[in-house]
Amino acid sequence: MTTSTTSNCDPAAVLFGMLGAAAALSFANIGAGYGTAKAGVSVAHLGIQNPSRVMRGIVPVVMAGILGIYGLIVAVIISNNIKVTSGTYSLFQGFMHLGAGTAAGMASLAAGYAIGIIGDICCYAYAKTDKIFVPMILMLIFAEALGLYGLIIALLMNNRAVKCLSGVLKEKETQDSQYESMSDARGEKFKTTRTPTRNKQNKTAQKQEQTSIRKKPWPSQSLPITPTTPLSTFFPHPSHNSLPPETTNS
Repeated sequence: MTTSTTSNCDPAAVLFGMLGAAAALSFANIGAGYGTAKAGVSVAHLGIQNPSRVMRGIVPVVMAGILGIYGLIVAVIISNNIKVTSGTYSLFQGFMHLGAGTAAGMASLAAGYAIGIIGDICCYAYAKTDKIFVPMILMLIFAEALGLYGLIIALLMNNRAVKCLSGVLKEKETQDSQYESMSDARGEKFKTTRTPTRNKQNKTAQKQEQTSIRKKPWPSQSLPITPTTPLSTFFPHPSHNSLPPETTNS
């Protein structure tokens, strides 16, 4: 059953949808990995120079790791919305999912690049002065917002693709219901056309039988009548055959 329904889908549409999920996850993880590695080196240097500020200086590493979660969320949503069993996944939905995955992945990649550079420089500065901490947090928040923008746009594009899919399913259900109603109407029309025909045939057969009975000749019409003709000729009933024979006066 799955093979028959899956064959109705466009392979190119499924390809573009899966590419969108892969792009979201891969680009977001690249950005998260770059930001974590870049900021992690500076955090290690901070631990050597001023170990008491390491826990506050690890903020860039945490914010870079969140970007990978954005890509994971978008990839899971796109994968769940690729309905290959219903046979209604179109190229439009595949393109929408590709755009959504690319938007989320590239935005997270840019955010990870920015977080890595900011964390690297600011952690070196934070090892020498405490006044850089608040500006570092503000810069990291605005850099993280870049990935959040891509996540929002990806969710909106996915909702658009889901609405298109629901519209296609409703149209398919409407066509199926119309086809069923048309088939029912044809069946009723066939019944109404067949029943009078059978009734006419039955009536015609009855009329022919009645006319054949009326046209059947009586015995008096087919046999000559003489004074010596017995009554059983005219009344072929067993009771008439038992009558006594006629007596003639001598």
